[in-house]
Amino acid sequence: FIEVRSKSATAHGTPLETIDYKKRRQIERCARQYLAHKKVGADVCCRFDAVGVLFPADGQVEIVHVPDAFRLGE
Repeated sequence: FIEVRSKSATAHGTPLETIDYKKRRQIERCARQYLAHKKVGADVCCRFDAVGVLFPADGQVEIVHVPDAFRLGE
């Protein structure tokens, strides 16, 4: 799975900083529903990558990819 977050400024944190505990639980809940729908076993190990995209006013787009940012149930 992958979560992509974007922002136009960092005044209130970076795009990746918006993936807090509450957001992770929401992402995990959606992933569990998807896995249940696809009839994938509950014991499967799932990796979540995170991508932060910053679109600042100066036009210099910044992309940060964090492989294996968290796993299901961590």
